[in-house]
Amino acid sequence: MTGPVRLVIARCNGLPSFELAVASGTEYGVSIDRIQTIGILNLCGATATGSFSISIPE
Repeated sequence: MTGPVRLVIARCNGLPSFELAVASGTEYGVSIDRIQTIGILNLCGATATGSFSISIPE
């Protein structure tokens, strides 16, 4: 059993953070600039598994 996770992206210069609950078995893409930190928080008691990728433009 796997459950949802929360994607949390904190941004620089006082810009608002971005938060999204991502359901099990789904994919989600986001494009945000001025990223300070990225966190993935487990929202359930089960083990959360999956993959995460990031693309940084030059």
